[in-house]
Amino acid sequence: MTALRPAHWLASYPKSGNTWMRFLLTAYQWGDLAINAAFESTMGDGQPYAYHTVSPLPLKDMSPTEILFLRHAALVHIIARFPHNPVILKTHNANVRAGSVDLIPKEMTAPSIYIVRDPRDVLISYAEHMGHTLEQAAGTMNEMGACLDQGQLGIYHHLTTWSQHVRSWADDAKFDLLVVRYEDMLEDPKRELRRAVEHMGMPLYEERLDNAVELCRFERLRGQEDEQGFKEKSPKAERVFVRGTAGNWREGVPVDLVAKIEQDHGEVMERMGYELEFQPVTEE
Repeated sequence: MTALRPAHWLASYPKSGNTWMRFLLTAYQWGDLAINAAFESTMGDGQPYAYHTVSPLPLKDMSPTEILFLRHAALVHIIARFPHNPVILKTHNANVRAGSVDLIPKEMTAPSIYIVRDPRDVLISYAEHMGHTLEQAAGTMNEMGACLDQGQLGIYHHLTTWSQHVRSWADDAKFDLLVVRYEDMLEDPKRELRRAVEHMGMPLYEERLDNAVELCRFERLRGQEDEQGFKEKSPKAERVFVRGTAGNWREGVPVDLVAKIEQDHGEVMERMGYELEFQPVTEE
């Protein structure tokens, strides 16, 4: 019997640059990029077909807790059926236990990548993606029990708070992990793609790096979305590729919400290299 191949996780809190890195890795591997086919080389961990395959009952007849207990078997199925090497799985799950279930099983895990983004910019993108107000999004980002339901028959992404999500990967991972900042990807995408490729142990070719960066320029991605649509777009969002810049919160987020995000997450923000506008309020 062939041993199960471990998976390289490509993880992030939602709207943090995961999709862009996914495209860069796809373009690097295959020398081309069609945004609606990228899932073939970087598959998501919440594939309904996998849960259906390993479930003794229709998912519609099961509770979210019962479906959660299928996760380990579903991941085994996804990895076993994955047609390419390396196995790269995209996830928005925190690296935590949900009930008694390890969402990111160490025994299935190869060197992985976690992408982090300034939460003040995440706030804008997440609100647009979910069709929420900025206030609602800020509340979700500080909710320990927050889950993301993508309409997948009870298959949820367990987010926790933004800070806990970052800590669960950057601090608590019991496997080899590379942390990449979205802002550093914007500044030098070739450098950050090289780091990702080397970290996962893939062969390194400079011309492939250059080609991947060119194929994944924001203008090209936006053009493909305009022409073809993007099937992973939230039905509540107008589009996925909106800005492709950093620091949008300075014009788009009211001062009181900037202060709230910094109060809720300032400690982790500073650790990740994000400068605060306000001094954190400390209890005396």
